[in-house]
Amino acid sequence: MAIKDEGLKARFAAFVAALGKPEDHIEVALRGELGDTIDDAAVNNLGDSDITPDADLLAALTGAGVARATARAAIKGIRNVPAPVEAAPAVAAANGRAERQLALLPVLKDDTSFVAALASGGTAKMPTEDAVAAIRAAFASRTGLYEILPKLLDMMKQRADEMEEPLDESFYSLRKEVARRRYADVLAAFDGIGELITDKEKAKFLDRVEQLWTVLEVFQQQLEAYRQAYKDDSGDIGAAIAAIRDGGVAIDMPDVGPVVAAARGVLERFNRAFAGLGIPVARALAADAIRTREILRRPGLPATIGATTFDEMLKKLEVNIPPDVAEMETSVARYVLSLMSLPSSPVEQQPQFILALQRLGKPIPWATLAQPRLARTAPPATRSRGSEREEPPRRY
Repeated sequence: MAIKDEGLKARFAAFVAALGKPEDHIEVALRGELGDTIDDAAVNNLGDSDITPDADLLAALTGAGVARATARAAIKGIRNVPAPVEAAPAVAAANGRAERQLALLPVLKDDTSFVAALASGGTAKMPTEDAVAAIRAAFASRTGLYEILPKLLDMMKQRADEMEEPLDESFYSLRKEVARRRYADVLAAFDGIGELITDKEKAKFLDRVEQLWTVLEVFQQQLEAYRQAYKDDSGDIGAAIAAIRDGGVAIDMPDVGPVVAAARGVLERFNRAFAGLGIPVARALAADAIRTREILRRPGLPATIGATTFDEMLKKLEVNIPPDVAEMETSVARYVLSLMSLPSSPVEQQPQFILALQRLGKPIPWATLAQPRLARTAPPATRSRGSEREEPPRRY
């Protein structure tokens, strides 16, 4: 996909989500209408009924296995995109300030760059990528991501028994892929350590990460206190910032020392979570999560258990993944990455850096994350050639 405009990208993503099929599956289905590449022009054409008539889109989508009613609703949705409403000047100015603040914070890497960063990491000290890996692993564990593929294999066997048919190649191929743990790329710095990354070690590491949610919640409260002190000192923030922008007298910012010290304290707690085999285990867990997501994007996967859509497949597997979990994971991962960068950030930028970090963390439900969760597990054990891996205990 080559969509550059963020609005068009979100529009196409909503269209794909309404269809309930993987993105690459929909791209293939629409090649006859939109061409080989889904770019900005293709999405604009998709929204123009004169260029891509409803009947043609409906035929292409139903031919790809989308239910007729589902396809009609998705087509209607992408046709009826409301025109953007121009924001009031004050709102636009506030949004602009927020964007400039958040631009101070580091940005997360995509999956490919993230794996490459893990592979280049050292062995003695926790790099920032490993902290992000820990967050991604915690979310994968909490949402049951690690359980999906083993459950899927069991259901494929069950369906074959019910249909009184032999299992086809897709089962054996998936089983081989699930059993083969491909950690060489992310554990390049650890010579021959793969056999030590057991399910027991993964469960122990995830337990430590779970204890960090409360630490992050308390740190966010310190950021809130800093912002309140800033508001108390500056009075009308909007007018004060406007004055600075126009060359007026700068606001005396609150002392950043306590917040920076608190950030160092959080970093120390993260370092303790990575004790022992924590660094290679975090990288292996992140690799497991990324690999599982890649497998789940395969177009024909739901059909292997008699499902027609990805959502139906998850329901059959009794996996409940909240719709906003991906966005929350991204926000928390960027928050942790930014927190780790705060102590080493330029001193003159630290007040605005802290305000930006507070803004990023404000909508995150820290209190909810700090509560114990029911479906918190490490990846289910798999059998390796000539040995058995122990099954980690479930916690309820």
